[in-house]
Amino acid sequence: MKFEMNQDQFSDLLGQKKKKVVSSIETGARNPSKLTAIVLRVLDGLSKPKAKELIELMLKQGNKL
Repeated sequence: MKFEMNQDQFSDLLGQKKKKVVSSIETGARNPSKLTAIVLRVLDGLSKPKAKELIELMLKQGNKL
């Protein structure tokens, strides 16, 4: 919510195929992977403009894979 992304967009950012994974993490039914936890922690520690900049870069790079 902080980054104005829906579950589909956040799933893409995390490299997940299904938004159910994000939903499960949000509800506490599933723990995030270590990498996902690190990404979330880093994004949360950034200012909103810097976080959005990093998100855009991650999405751009992810589309090249």
